[in-house]
Amino acid sequence: VKPSDPLGVFRMYQEWDIPISVADTSLHFFPNGDQREVRSEVAFNNSVYRAAGLAPFAYFNPFVATSYELAWEDASQMGLLVRTGPQPPRLDTATSAALARLASVGLSLGEEMDCDAALRKLPSAQRQQAWAHLGSSAPTLTRTCASEIDALTSALLQRQHPYATPRPDAPFTFAYKGAGPDPFYVSLLDFSKNGTERWYAQHIDDALEVGYMGWMYDYGEYGDTDLWYANNVSASLMHNQYPELYQAACLKHLRSVLKPPRALERLVGKHAMNPKGDYAPDATYFVRSGYSKSPGNTYNSWTGDPTCDFSAVSGLAGSVVAMLSQGLMGMAFAGSDVYGFTCSFNGPTYELMARWVQLGAMSGNFHTRNGGTNLFGAKRRHKFMDSVKGRTFFRVYAKLRTQLFPYLYMSAHAARTEAQPLMRHHILSHPHDVAAARSPYQYMLGENLLVAPLVHERQVGRDVYFPCGNTYLDIFTNATTTTRGGADGGGGILFDSRDGRFRIRGGHSESSGTRHHGCSKARVTSRLEHDLIPVFAIEGSAIPILDPTVTTLGEKAHDVVDDAASLFGARATDVATSLATAVHWWVFPTADERGWSNGESFDGCTLSTRRLSSGDLSLSISESRLSRVHVIQIALDASSSDVAASGAPASLATTNEVDGERTVLDESRHWSDVANIVSCDAAGGNCAAMPNATHTAWTLDREA
Repeated sequence: VKPSDPLGVFRMYQEWDIPISVADTSLHFFPNGDQREVRSEVAFNNSVYRAAGLAPFAYFNPFVATSYELAWEDASQMGLLVRTGPQPPRLDTATSAALARLASVGLSLGEEMDCDAALRKLPSAQRQQAWAHLGSSAPTLTRTCASEIDALTSALLQRQHPYATPRPDAPFTFAYKGAGPDPFYVSLLDFSKNGTERWYAQHIDDALEVGYMGWMYDYGEYGDTDLWYANNVSASLMHNQYPELYQAACLKHLRSVLKPPRALERLVGKHAMNPKGDYAPDATYFVRSGYSKSPGNTYNSWTGDPTCDFSAVSGLAGSVVAMLSQGLMGMAFAGSDVYGFTCSFNGPTYELMARWVQLGAMSGNFHTRNGGTNLFGAKRRHKFMDSVKGRTFFRVYAKLRTQLFPYLYMSAHAARTEAQPLMRHHILSHPHDVAAARSPYQYMLGENLLVAPLVHERQVGRDVYFPCGNTYLDIFTNATTTTRGGADGGGGILFDSRDGRFRIRGGHSESSGTRHHGCSKARVTSRLEHDLIPVFAIEGSAIPILDPTVTTLGEKAHDVVDDAASLFGARATDVATSLATAVHWWVFPTADERGWSNGESFDGCTLSTRRLSSGDLSLSISESRLSRVHVIQIALDASSSDVAASGAPASLATTNEVDGERTVLDESRHWSDVANIVSCDAAGGNCAAMPNATHTAWTLDREA
């Protein structure tokens, strides 16, 4: 974005009708202090971003470049930089190579490795030298032998690093990995030292003062085993403790200086799911390192720098495994660099980027990487959004992600109260179903959506296992993204490209292949250019969503820039404004005689259905204030015809014929107009007013 036009990208996205919520400037406060020369310019740009409802994001890490002289000298004089410890003698090349081989063997054998037996494979002199470095004079069977040898091997490699500081007890300096072809040197901050947190907090305040609302909080996993920390804990143990201390420093400071978002405070207050009302402060950061305490010290995480390929180790497929692993260790929000980051000479293909967009939209967080590096560290830019084809594809999933906000935020409350991450491995969602736990590359997103992304090259279909205990409705497979409609033969949700709305287009059945019982497996098709990502809703769920006109999940700060609305057009709507006036629902009643469904929004609104003895479907909504529109789409079975509402003014319901499409879409007036709606007893035909003005129900019947 050019400094003279900080909203250039935002305006383009508005023109394309693609919602965005973050302006990631990637301005590096560390290691180089890039903000120093552009502070006033950055402050102005960020004020405009915030006026548009975008959260400006920057970049932090725990390194201080020696070229950032003011900060490096200050930290060094205060003793806040990790130092080099006493240097043991080097091992000779032969011993180093032998230990490297042993480490490889040891890691494969795990706890069963017998160090004594393994080291006896070395010549006598080398064996004695190796045991001296392992800190033992009498070789014995040990359960940690493999990790000890591996740590030793890493230490050997680090000691031979050409940039290691030769002087003992001096700040440790080394070449910065992220420098690419133009290396520079950095030191690592020692967060075990008293005073480091306060020193670092001053730089966080600097970011907050110029308007930043978040940042990538990078690294934390780097720690040479020769390093000397102020708490005198060994470098090998500090490898795991360091990211905990580093992340806690940021969290504690943000909590001390910031309050929860104003829009959220006004919208939900002290909701029953969080009676204390102690929501997170109005800034966030996402991390890539961590240990056991990290879930309590962070809000968000991502998988680091994935490769721009389909690799099961570090590419698209590997990112699914990594995100689910982060969820298993307690990280509530886990995402990945959409498109990848570390690329070969050719960069990511269109297919890879499109499949990654699908996965990102259904992840713990959805953030794109518009650039990365090649194998030599040189920067390169991804070009997915340069074409109409790419933008059209991206719009579908940006709309989907944004509209799912109420459901995802409800899942965020569950992460807080039940320690359930947004992306749930089946070990968490269905702990007694062994087949589910063994099913790769699928997961629950929140409580009610099963996601099965396609993560292999040229893949157009995949097997999906449906965990026991539920029935699943295929809501996206075979639903096209065209203007007029989807494939024949079943229900699903159609993306209407005209207004960006996802429309339910009928019910589900076994015959159409869109209804699946638990404890079963099925083959699903998802052609990249014609179908949406395979997603399955649990039958009986009601999912709250946003209006499709929402363009940002932030809050427009009209007080920052005068007449902000004129800058962004009348269509720009933020989440607080939208939810204050309307809430939308996808409703999937059970196909049996109960016709049951149930759902709740994070702001306390609940929706439920049940089938009456007459066969009519009763729909109830309850919330603390009846002052907004509810737009309800219900997946009725194929035998349903026209839908009418009884016990309500005729103007309450609309026809289910929308521009020729078979769509159930009920748009009510404001609840203040229908607060005295009545509920009719199907058996006796008697109607009575609802007992209070906070609960409303009406009946939908199937007409001949």
